[in-house]
Amino acid sequence: MVVDQSAAMRGLLCRVLDSDPGIRVVATAASGRSAITALAEHDVDVVVLDSELYDAKGGALLPAILEKAPHVRVVMASPLTREGAASSVGAMASGAADYFTKPSLEHRKVAVLPENSLTEKVKALGSVGRASAPVMRRTDAERKAGQPARTQPVAKASPSPRRRPALNLREAGRTRPTVLAIAASTGGPPALFSVFRALGDRVRVPIFITQHMPPKFTGALADRVEVLSRLPAAEAVDGEVVADRIYVAPGDRHLSVERTSSDVVLRVTRGPRENYCRPAADPMFRSLAEVYGDRVLAVVLTGMGRDGLEGCRALVAADSTVIAQDEATSVVWGMPGAVATAGLCSAVLPVAKISDYIADRFSGAA
Repeated sequence: MVVDQSAAMRGLLCRVLDSDPGIRVVATAASGRSAITALAEHDVDVVVLDSELYDAKGGALLPAILEKAPHVRVVMASPLTREGAASSVGAMASGAADYFTKPSLEHRKVAVLPENSLTEKVKALGSVGRASAPVMRRTDAERKAGQPARTQPVAKASPSPRRRPALNLREAGRTRPTVLAIAASTGGPPALFSVFRALGDRVRVPIFITQHMPPKFTGALADRVEVLSRLPAAEAVDGEVVADRIYVAPGDRHLSVERTSSDVVLRVTRGPRENYCRPAADPMFRSLAEVYGDRVLAVVLTGMGRDGLEGCRALVAADSTVIAQDEATSVVWGMPGAVATAGLCSAVLPVAKISDYIADRFSGAA
């Protein structure tokens, strides 16, 4: 379902989504009230929600949607503005699953959604929603009579014809880490918020985050992480001396570190895209391996693609430790799956258990 105040934007988003044979738009809405009504009338897996409409309702629309249909995954549709970014990041801290930046109405082609990949996000989130919660379904007779949906048990998925081989976990690095690095993409913000909400300020070391996000969004992400962790957090600034705080790779810039004669400093550059991404995790991980050697704990969270794989190889070669989010709690098990199946991980964990593993590694308990 597409929920947007603008009829032109609703039409554009519907055309983008309908261009993918794996997606069917079953309803549209121009207001919060009509969205709630449509949820009662249609079987919806994913809601694409206008961040400006979310703001206009004081944030009340998102919990109303999730209360009405707990299985639904919400994608925030945001303009590429500071206000839109802050709204979408706030919504992801309150239950939204992901975001994408709206195309300009001046360009009405699917191509205006480059690496944003609305269709891929909707398909991934739709699969997660159906697999992880009771499904609200009605018969045709119930729908015509206006009766509410009934909760039905989720059918067990048929075994995949290609079963995943057992993961080969390696021993954690022998040295207690002094640096934490986290990479994420699709579904990453809610996973990051879950980790930092539970971790709080238990780990006071330099923390580096690369989340695939455009400019403006990464600043809003840093602000939210600071609130949750109770640690200073901000977008990284080129040349800044590394301290015990949180650094987020700015949108459209790679984040790395460099050792000078007296300090370790941040490098923020607009180098070539890696794995089709900027920022990318690989430059960050490679530089950390070079500068900090065996004293890094790297965490790879949910995300499409394989970004971070080669950087994690460098970290493991330096005897640092890599862990990944498990498949069951990932929106897309691309990035974490790549490092896990490559035999680079010392642990593959549900997102709810990652914060304790981090705290234990830095305290020397694990």
